Amino acid sequence: MIFQFKVIDHLENLMIYKNKWDNMAKKLNNQNPFLEFQWIKAWWETIGNGREVEIYALFIDEEIIGFIPLERKTLRTNHIEYSFIANGDASYMDFLVDPTHHKQALNFMLDYLLKKEEEVSISMFGLVENGNTSKYLDWYLEKNAVEYDFTRVVAPYISINQEDQTSYFYKRRKSFALNRLEKKFEQQGEVVFEPLTEVNYQKIYKIFEERWKMKNDTSGFSSELSKCFHNKLITETNLAVVDGLFLDKELVAYTFGYRIRGTYIGFSIAFNPNFDCFGLGNILDRKIIEKSFEVGDSIFDFSIGFEPYKFNWATEIQYIRNYYFGNKNASKVVKKKNFKRLLKEKLKKSKRIVYFKRNTLGKWSFYLRNPFRILTSFKKFFHFSKSEIYNLPAKKLGKEFVEEQQISLIHLQKMKNSKQFINNSFKESKYFILNNRNMYEVNNNLIVNKNWNSTIELPKNAVYINGPIVKEEICHWNDQEIFISINALERNKRKILRKSEFLKQTTIYSINFLKFHRFFGKKLKLKSPKRYKFI
Repeated sequence: MIFQFKVIDHLENLMIYKNKWDNMAKKLNNQNPFLEFQWIKAWWETIGNGREVEIYALFIDEEIIGFIPLERKTLRTNHIEYSFIANGDASYMDFLVDPTHHKQALNFMLDYLLKKEEEVSISMFGLVENGNTSKYLDWYLEKNAVEYDFTRVVAPYISINQEDQTSYFYKRRKSFALNRLEKKFEQQGEVVFEPLTEVNYQKIYKIFEERWKMKNDTSGFSSELSKCFHNKLITETNLAVVDGLFLDKELVAYTFGYRIRGTYIGFSIAFNPNFDCFGLGNILDRKIIEKSFEVGDSIFDFSIGFEPYKFNWATEIQYIRNYYFGNKNASKVVKKKNFKRLLKEKLKKSKRIVYFKRNTLGKWSFYLRNPFRILTSFKKFFHFSKSEIYNLPAKKLGKEFVEEQQISLIHLQKMKNSKQFINNSFKESKYFILNNRNMYEVNNNLIVNKNWNSTIELPKNAVYINGPIVKEEICHWNDQEIFISINALERNKRKILRKSEFLKQTTIYSINFLKFHRFFGKKLKLKSPKRYKFI
């Protein structure tokens, strides 16, 4: 049995093997989308264009038995590094080889690469730990005393075909308070989760950038090359699955993943950060998992990563190995690089370090790019406010005709201070325009104030109003007792309130100093964390 190979280093040459590649993937029941011909072709046409791609087509007696997709890099004059293609773009990678020749094919290729006279190092990432390639690779490296090491990363997943959908979600009903959050979100308008059409493809990148603008993004999902690549996948292949969450026909969140032969692999998920209070990330996860049950998937894979939410949803885990090794001439380089890789892996397992790098450094970077935003942030951490609460008994003012128009959440998120409006909507505030002139915030349960970290519960048959104090308009709500809060320095508003027979109820003090928060006032009693009620 004599092995032979041909190196495919031009995209035109790859096209010759399309049918062979597709047939091999089908024969092996390949469930790795990153090994599919259409994925590799789209990557090579975009991100991989200009790179030294070397895909090895393996033969026995002129019969093709598989493919090994590699990329070659010249690190210095006498050092060559081979790696699987698409490092950083693919979560998993492997050989696509007939299983009867898998071990021999691996031995053959490694013998060929490692026996070169130059310094040669090899990086093989994305290998499933209990898969055949990892087992055969361990055997080869130990047998031939090759200098090597590997790092591991976890990949949580759900065995959909072993779970009952009803009991699966019932067990997790309290983990994310999903029923309550979904109900609140659905009260804001018409909510639809459905596949994206071409009209909305470009919007996912805007949502991604908005979501990550104050964080360190290492995925490069919205870079120009990545956009071209993902657009090709969406429009020219049947691998990519892109679903959107719409509120009143406006895209507010999306999921991007791959579905192949009964396996779904999540790749990117993001939502408009203004809607963070509604827990859209968890709502999205639930929607796509429900869809996975409905279409009859066997596996729902969250892809690699230690993110806590993955473990809350997952039923099982697998480990993915990233190997690095080389020939004797490259031993110093291999030792040095493996030390760095192992150190990096340990650092990634520390939540504090990961959050510091992603969130804290991301914020600092954002403020350096937008220095005028520093003052706004400063006010959040160092703030003192003194507010006065006034109330007016029910039916104190005469009723007048007022034209009322409620503002939808989608329209609110397009306004200035949209995040504040949406957060207040989550706390059951509604916004109205009266007489096509003034906008009012109305809440039948709570007194909310942008300067407070707490809320005050209203008594029964009462309403809180925030907006211009126009007697002819606020009388619209005087069927109930009206509560209004003003800044203690707003003397003109105080005079108007007193003339309109409002009575001062109490004075509220709110202090923010870094992580220290204090909220107090007379006639108040703490009912639950950050919620008070009148005595």
